[in-house]
Amino acid sequence: KRLFPYIKPLIPRILIAFSLAIPLGLLDGVTAFVLKPYIDIVVNGNDMHFGNCTLTRSFFAAIIPFGVVIFALVQGVLKYLNVYLTEWISQTISNTIKVDLFKKLTTLDSKFYDVNSSGLVLMRFLNDPDIASRSFISSIKTIITDTTSSLGLIAVLLYSSWKLAIVGVLVLSCAFLPVALIRKKIKQVSNATAVVGGNINTNFNETFHGNKIMTGYCLQNSLFEKFVHQIRENFHLNMSLVKRTGWMSPIMYLIASIGIAFVMHFGNSLIIKGELTTGAFASFITSLLLLYKPTKELGNTLTNLQGIFVAASRVFELFDINPEIQNKKD
Repeated sequence: KRLFPYIKPLIPRILIAFSLAIPLGLLDGVTAFVLKPYIDIVVNGNDMHFGNCTLTRSFFAAIIPFGVVIFALVQGVLKYLNVYLTEWISQTISNTIKVDLFKKLTTLDSKFYDVNSSGLVLMRFLNDPDIASRSFISSIKTIITDTTSSLGLIAVLLYSSWKLAIVGVLVLSCAFLPVALIRKKIKQVSNATAVVGGNINTNFNETFHGNKIMTGYCLQNSLFEKFVHQIRENFHLNMSLVKRTGWMSPIMYLIASIGIAFVMHFGNSLIIKGELTTGAFASFITSLLLLYKPTKELGNTLTNLQGIFVAASRVFELFDINPEIQNKKD
């Protein structure tokens, strides 16, 4: 809501960037989709009939190499355009916020700079706008790409075998459960890390800018011990965040592995019964393996959004400050 005034002028470009993310995500399912007719026709030598038309083994084998090159070219062009537009939009929003924030900082009274350390102000001015805008746009693009990629791959799963698809999708959907459990913890640690990071910047900045005072009062050892303490505190906070989020990847991998193992067991029985072709099963397993990547990235992106919202709130807290000393109009 607070970011919208900065996003509004760029909506046409944002829509183009996000619309490019949709086919980019759907292209992930093309490889798995083509695998079924490739194995059934080229490898097993079974011609495929479409009404009066017949897709022969020799014809399909001839067009595959050209299809691979065209597919790679289209995907590469779309990816380049998408990255360029996203970066242009993100930097434009970030720079506009920084300009407005700098103007705001010049209107604040001296009490604000007495209460808040220089390091914290610098951190909130230099880092938070980038995180709030650039990471936000990038995360939304990732969500769109991964969602469309997941939907495309799920469509291939249903096309290959709807029975196996139900099992595979249900198991992979459980991978989102860990994300919901750690949202509050991430927010708490992100806030604490920002405070400690600001203190480190302040200590570093004031030590070197106030070199004469430090030397005159023999404060070298005192400032050194203070800096070491802050570094250790920052280390423990970062490791606390890693401890809370690091287990997500192996848990999601374990869930995906259980799903794949169960699908393989169930799929083998369908092949033996003649209800599933070899090509369809290979296409299904490929789709399921490819589906793990966007599912994992979606979980990580949703986790990162918590840190982005924290950064955005810190930026707009500065905008909301009203200086106690107000200049009279005119």
